[in-house]
Amino acid sequence: MLRKPQVYCRTAVRFYTQIIQSASPGLSNVKGLSNNCVKPASSPVGPGAAHNAEYKVPEYFCFNRYSYAEAEVEMAKYRCPQPSALKK
Repeated sequence: MLRKPQVYCRTAVRFYTQIIQSASPGLSNVKGLSNNCVKPASSPVGPGAAHNAEYKVPEYFCFNRYSYAEAEVEMAKYRCPQPSALKK
């Protein structure tokens, strides 16, 4: 038997609020990514890269081959655990 959509919405909102309330204290410690992931540039980066130029994403040149993997490792401790599909 299918439930009414309102029941699903209330359940989802309740579950979401519980997650946010339980995760809130830890989120205040998130500092951002270290220099292992992104190297801020003090000089112009890349050919023709500027916010007002033809190539509008100069941040692309601040990443290296392993930036994504480093970011995943650094942010793993702040991720919410994956919910279980098993019935309780």
